[in-house]
Amino acid sequence: MRSRAEWEQEDLSAEDRNALVLEKTMHLDKVIAQRRFVSSFVKQYAALHAPQETQPQEIIPDTIDDVPADEDAREKSQGQKKCLTQIQAEDF
Repeated sequence: MRSRAEWEQEDLSAEDRNALVLEKTMHLDKVIAQRRFVSSFVKQYAALHAPQETQPQEIIPDTIDDVPADEDAREKSQGQKKCLTQIQAEDF
């Protein structure tokens, strides 16, 4: 990854380091916004075309940190089931 290689340079100036942080932050903000849009779209589509279906609180987590790696193991040990919503959009 280009940013990681640049970040690890010892002679990287404070200005360049700040530019890399800004670039990474902007990228993450765009990714989070895209995930929120997709989640919102799926919820609206499901509400319109399948109002009887139960929808999970969150379709796609905003960030990976929102879903711990051991969540599946914890759910299985507690006997919990995931609520899945399957949507098939026509004409796509």
